[in-house]
Amino acid sequence: MHLKNGPGFRCDNLRCDALMNRSDLSLSVTNVTYVIMFIPKPPKETPSDVKLHLAAVNGDLRCIRRLLDSGKVHVDCSDRDGTTPLILSAANGHVECVLELLDQGADPCARRHTGTTALFFAAQSGYTEIASILLRPRDHLWTYPVW
Repeated sequence: MHLKNGPGFRCDNLRCDALMNRSDLSLSVTNVTYVIMFIPKPPKETPSDVKLHLAAVNGDLRCIRRLLDSGKVHVDCSDRDGTTPLILSAANGHVECVLELLDQGADPCARRHTGTTALFFAAQSGYTEIASILLRPRDHLWTYPVW
């Protein structure tokens, strides 16, 4: 099914596709606009979020502690791709940062928009110590699998 309301207009959005496949609804430009209007936008990163992500990438444990202790940033803040500081630390092999982030409450099951986790990046990069840390049971966190 395609739209007749403009040359070259194609709806690639899953919600819009679902809307197009409903037999009880006639699709119009108004309906498409309505669907697009109500797709939630990801929250913007604060400067503190960016600093925490940079500290995680660089393995700056002191900066991670300072930022988290300030209360201005959440341990699981994510960027536009859904990447958290734990994912960044695990992907870059920073064992002490991974331990600190987990101690501060980071979710080892957090996923990027692509579905990848900190465990995926640690394993892919050969950081077996980090992978084993991420696989340790944590009673309050193990509500769904990390793989």
